Amino acid sequence: MGQRGNGLSQSLTSSPARAEDTIKIQGAEQDSLFGESNTAAPEADKTVSTKLAGLVARARKEARLTNAVQYVDEALLRLAFGSLRKQAAPGADGQSYEDYAASLDQNLKDLYVRLKSGRYQAPVIRRVYIPKANGQRRPLGITTIEDRVVQKAVAWVLSAVFEQEFLDSSHGFRPTRSPHTALHRLREGIRQHRVRYVVEADLADYFGSVNWTWLRKFVKHRVNDGGLLCLLNKWLKAGVMENGVVIVGEDGVPQGGPVSPVLSNVYLHFVLDLWFERRFRQTCRGYAELTRFADDYCAPRRLKEGSM
Repeated sequence: MGQRGNGLSQSLTSSPARAEDTIKIQGAEQDSLFGESNTAAPEADKTVSTKLAGLVARARKEARLTNAVQYVDEALLRLAFGSLRKQAAPGADGQSYEDYAASLDQNLKDLYVRLKSGRYQAPVIRRVYIPKANGQRRPLGITTIEDRVVQKAVAWVLSAVFEQEFLDSSHGFRPTRSPHTALHRLREGIRQHRVRYVVEADLADYFGSVNWTWLRKFVKHRVNDGGLLCLLNKWLKAGVMENGVVIVGEDGVPQGGPVSPVLSNVYLHFVLDLWFERRFRQTCRGYAELTRFADDYCAPRRLKEGSM
């Protein structure tokens, strides 16, 4: 990409040959972390897949789509609402799943009218913290039930388009992929190529460091849709409320919203996955392969004899 423009800080650790032990430990940690259901991945739901089949077919033929937001209709919004967790915490407006469901038909009809006319306004994100395995705390952004419905529908649309682009190295929050498929790829690469060491990396404060300008460019690369890009801008500029104070940043996406995992994969597809495959891998003498799950990744390497 030439310029990354994201200010991500990386913590790298190289580990020698006991890669199998590292895989088992990391697998246990990731199963625990990503089993918490704090974020919502775009499921491979049959009803949703059928509804978006036309969009998938278009995405395979067209280099850039211009009217993808038309697929976010009242029917898709209803499916999105049905996919939400009923026990999900309310957003800044205090409205629960049951409250919204009490007048679901009217709520969805009104929501669709506001979306279609461009009058929909993204709400402020309520920030909470959950404990991490290392003793630190992970910030999560909790939006309203209605906004989760919109984010989920848009996440399905973006996923339908960008699934045609994502590389095999990406395993986080994708249909039919999981920490287990990532670990299988990593384990097989180590076994087949007799890897000498594995570089493991975690992108520190990734969600808080995403550069808005580049994110918009990456989404627009495949989806040049004014309505969808307008929604994206509204979410980015909605602001985060913590202890009653609203803060509007200039970078980052709130971790916890249904659309965040897809945007994360879109961003890292261009910034990391393609860079590794098309630039870095070409400079390696010997085997090198990237395996990424969200903002964590491993790169096993085996140098050729006599190389450094």
